[in-house]
Formats: sequence, C-alpha cells, structure tokens
Amino acid sequence: MLKGEGTITPNPASKHYLTKDIFTYVTGLPNKEALKSAAVYKPYKVREGDSVFFSQGFMVMRGLERDPVRDGFTAQQGEVAVAANLEVITKNQEKFTLKPIFVLRDSTVRQVEDSIKPLALNVQFARILPETKQIELMIKEVDKSEDYIVLRALVFPFINVLWIGIVVMIIGFLMSMYYRIRQR
Repeated sequence: MLKGEGTITPNPASKHYLTKDIFTYVTGLPNKEALKSAAVYKPYKVREGDSVFFSQGFMVMRGLERDPVRDGFTAQQGEVAVAANLEVITKNQEKFTLKPIFVLRDSTVRQVEDSIKPLALNVQFARILPETKQIELMIKEVDKSEDYIVLRALVFPFINVLWIGIVVMIIGFLMSMYYRIRQR
C-alpha cells in the first residue's frame, strides 16, 4: 500500500502462452481497521438455561458462580465477584466455556471480559437484574467473512497474431520508405 493512501499499487504478473497472454493483479483488500471498529457490543438479557445465538453457533447460560477463579483474575479484598458460566457450542459441535465476570467494590462496578479468539467472540457481564432474575450480557463478534482479496485476471486471446501484424506493418512501412527513397 502507498503510505497515507488506503490503496494498493497494482503489481501485475503475466504468463505468456502460444495462443494467449494472461495478466493478473490484486486490485482490492479489505480494510481491517474499519472492520474492527465496526464491531459493537449488543446487549442480551438472559437467565439460567437461556440461549443466545451468534453467527458461528450459540451459547447457553449455565448459571452464576460466586468468587470465580480464572486465569488473569483474582478478586481483591472487599470485592464481590460473580461470573456467568456460558457454554459455547459452534456449528462444528466444538465446545468452549466462557466466564465473563461482574465485580462490585463499594459502589464501583467493573467487568472482566472473556473471549474466544478463534471465533472472534467477546463477552462482558454488564449487570445483574434482580427484579426479573436475569443478567445482561454484552456480546461483540467481529465478522470474519471480510477476509478477501480482489484478483483481476485479463486474458488476451491470440495476442501473438496482433504482434505479428504489427511486425508485418513495420516491415511494409520500411520497405515502402526504401522504395520511395530509391525512386528519387
């Protein structure tokens, strides 16, 4: 890509055959930064046993766990921590477990996000709704279907006939020039 522009410079490749020439070059790439910023969290209210569907499968809320233990998280003294146990099942029947954590300290709320990298799935435990016995999950999924390139291929059939014609015309032009000069 050119610096400061968002475009790429075509760098063609060519293959020459007896009856045709083929030229190929890349004309477009997805803008990865725009895709990342386009993904937003969507709220879902769930209770134990509820399912939430996403593009690559679904997740089931299995319950809440008080004082959860997870890599990268340890509740500090004076904090109340609750994790949502989510079982994630993909279209390929792969199973994952997510444990987003809701932390309350004094009157301050903090969320510890959990994610599944291969699915580009991020989940936050946003809040507890005691009046309806539900919790609110915030789910963000980056669309991975935008992995593509645009490759243009141009086929020039019988291009050699054109080149032969051009060579014959040049030879004819030179011959006529030679005869004109000789006539003077």
